[in-house]
Amino acid sequence: MNVILIILCICLLILFLFTIGKLIIAKKQIRNFIKQTNALKNNDYKKPITLESFDKDMVELANALNDHINIQKEIYEKYLENERKLKEIISGISHDFRTPLTAANGYLQMIEKSKQLSGVEYEYLKIAIQKTNYLKTLSDDFFELALIESGKDNIESESVNITRLMTECVLGQYYRIEAEKLSVDIDISEKPVFIIGNSHILNRIFENLLSNAIKYAKNKISVKITTKNEIAEIIVSNDVYDKSSIDISSVFNPFYRGNIRTKEGSGIGLFVVKNLSDKLGINIKADFDSNDYFVITLLCRLA
Repeated sequence: MNVILIILCICLLILFLFTIGKLIIAKKQIRNFIKQTNALKNNDYKKPITLESFDKDMVELANALNDHINIQKEIYEKYLENERKLKEIISGISHDFRTPLTAANGYLQMIEKSKQLSGVEYEYLKIAIQKTNYLKTLSDDFFELALIESGKDNIESESVNITRLMTECVLGQYYRIEAEKLSVDIDISEKPVFIIGNSHILNRIFENLLSNAIKYAKNKISVKITTKNEIAEIIVSNDVYDKSSIDISSVFNPFYRGNIRTKEGSGIGLFVVKNLSDKLGINIKADFDSNDYFVITLLCRLA
């Protein structure tokens, strides 16, 4: 009798240990499943779910998950392909739109220079030129945006004199500054400041920043370039009509224009600036200073 009890106890102990072992292996496999499925959050569909044990139920679960992963992989690949095609279409339309618009703007300017119109007709002509210039600005912004989104812009790094480039951009916008009757505070050292970047892209960044400042300034804009600890700091700021109308956390979002609707604009100027800055590895931020000026700051590494 005692022998039978001992044998029974040993069998129960073996069964208990076997059950505990299977439970430990199952929990380990579940943790492994969780780790692998969490990787799918980053659209990582390259690796199938793998097993560390070959329990029948676990194998069926892994197969079901892998079938689901394959379906999601196909959907994601189709999404990426459709997104790529859409961006190419937008880029193509934007390019095709710019060509006739530039031509139309040129003909309107030729009519203006001919001085054959006067009175109401001349006023209509000025409005037409103003609107085509606005459309051209919009088309340039959308073309730049489409180029960024398509990933086809090839960036070649070079040493860029940002003091000269910014000065040229300010001078290029001076007619607009005078037209808006704004005062300008320029603090740019005569000593050249060089950073590693791309002159074309930096030119687009500076032009967009100045255009935004001029468009929304109340009375004054400010441009400043300083250097400290191998960092160049580029600051473009302007006073504003109503600080509460601007949500600082949203200014780099596409099509954001705050609560201001009296100024014409696409709302993508600063979005383009942010994306171009990111491509050059430039840190950009927006804030209000102690005088309630709207301030955009670029931080760049010196060459």
